[in-house]
Amino acid sequence: MTPLAQYVAGFLFTPDKTRVVLMRKHRADPDARLFNGVGGKIGLDELPKTAMSRVFKEETGVAIPAKEWMALARLESYAFQVYFYVAVSELAQEIQGKGEDEVGIFAVKDLFAGPVVPSVRWLVPLAFDSRVRFPVIFDGTP
Repeated sequence: MTPLAQYVAGFLFTPDKTRVVLMRKHRADPDARLFNGVGGKIGLDELPKTAMSRVFKEETGVAIPAKEWMALARLESYAFQVYFYVAVSELAQEIQGKGEDEVGIFAVKDLFAGPVVPSVRWLVPLAFDSRVRFPVIFDGTP
């Protein structure tokens, strides 16, 4: 049996929670050219939270320690798992993309009209909903 592909994606918010860091990858897939959380693949024998910290620094140049990432949700299908995380830091203002992908900070209020992956429109508001117990697990396995 082939192991599931595992990924992380994180949303770094400013302390007032009005702005969020997002990334647009330049690749050929259904979500190409749309903004999403900053993320990537989980390494072999790497914990998801550790991967989140590593990937975020690789993509943005800003180090957010693993202990500061809060589990938000896990999305599962028959082929993959994505672990979503949230962090809040003044360092969000210092984001500068590295490499070929585009990284920036965006007003949360503008996400619903912007070119974002559809799940961002419900994951971002979910992050600060006090009625929800985290992490939320969405299992799409048949």
